Amino acid sequence: MRLIAATAALLFSVASSAIGTARCPHCESSGGVEFSLDSGTIIGTDEAILSEVIVQPVEGVCPHCRSVEPTAPIVWVGEQETACDAGPSVRDELMQRRFNDLEACDGLMPRLQLRAGVVYMDRLRDDFGVLIESSSNPLDQVNAEDFRFDWQVGLDASASQVCWDNNQFEVRFLGLSEFTANQHVDVGLSEVRINSDPPVFVPDIERFDARLESQLYGFELNYHYVTYCPFNYVAGFRYVSFDEDLSAQTSTDPNSFVYQTTTRNDLYGLQLGIENAPELPLFGWRCLTWFGKVGIYGNDAQQRTILDTGLGQIVSESPDTSAVVWEFGVGLDLPLSDCFSFQGGYSALILDRVSVATDQLSKIDFLSATGSDNRGTVMFHGATLAITFSH
Repeated sequence: MRLIAATAALLFSVASSAIGTARCPHCESSGGVEFSLDSGTIIGTDEAILSEVIVQPVEGVCPHCRSVEPTAPIVWVGEQETACDAGPSVRDELMQRRFNDLEACDGLMPRLQLRAGVVYMDRLRDDFGVLIESSSNPLDQVNAEDFRFDWQVGLDASASQVCWDNNQFEVRFLGLSEFTANQHVDVGLSEVRINSDPPVFVPDIERFDARLESQLYGFELNYHYVTYCPFNYVAGFRYVSFDEDLSAQTSTDPNSFVYQTTTRNDLYGLQLGIENAPELPLFGWRCLTWFGKVGIYGNDAQQRTILDTGLGQIVSESPDTSAVVWEFGVGLDLPLSDCFSFQGGYSALILDRVSVATDQLSKIDFLSATGSDNRGTVMFHGATLAITFSH
């Protein structure tokens, strides 16, 4: 009688436009489908959670196993407008039910996910400043802004283990091919100014060539915590390696010089982030995905600069500091079958307070063999494509 009275009081206290969540009969997950009490028939209540009313209504697509069930039962939770607004005990109960029958869910419920993808990215430059120039004609110069990188292909792969409560452990690798840019300058047999602090002058130079190479790779260990409202959380450890090499040298006689700067950045640290919850699709489109992550890292940075104009001069320093790394992206997740899905979208990775090769020369004093810069910012961005296998 108390159960019937509770149910009656519950129904009386809400309007017929109450919102609920679809429960998939295969994996017992909550699908976030809206419904009205008028759209279905009450078929019972849960004795463990007296505030639930189960109705029998609408067709929906389960975001976990992608099944379509026109008769999937729907749960309306208490006097809340969405299942997200219910207490933790209600959400925990819903998640536990999803794993009541592992054998029935084995073909549909993803417990291991393997993702293989490629990225097609560009390195954006905030580099500026003249590095080397002709004393007689300053327009004959190597300018940091004039290094033009081509877009490069990289690898983005991950493996995830889905836990009983739908949380995930993830291992991810991201690596980009080497970015390369070149400049060639004819100065017509004149004096060349190398813009260190103070500058170095080299006479009787006819032509010199400059080359900049940039490379990025790293890995992550993440834990994805599922809340179903309003988004999921990500926490983990990340390592990023960002290296560059800048060189310039003469290609003709009568005089010559060789200049080279090499920078190394090894970033280690913790990151936090948020990502879309499939049960709460953005703009009502369940295939749309998004994420954002940020971390503060210790940067084991190194820079080594060599200038040889007849007498070799070397400046080598380790400007260790803290750095900040942001990563964000948006995309589509399109199911191809019960086991495979396709992802495509846009992502960007920003490194702040790192050693950039083109920033070093203006801070270097070759007389005292000192100088470095670790306040650079670099951004990699572009398209992502991937195939995910779920089992």
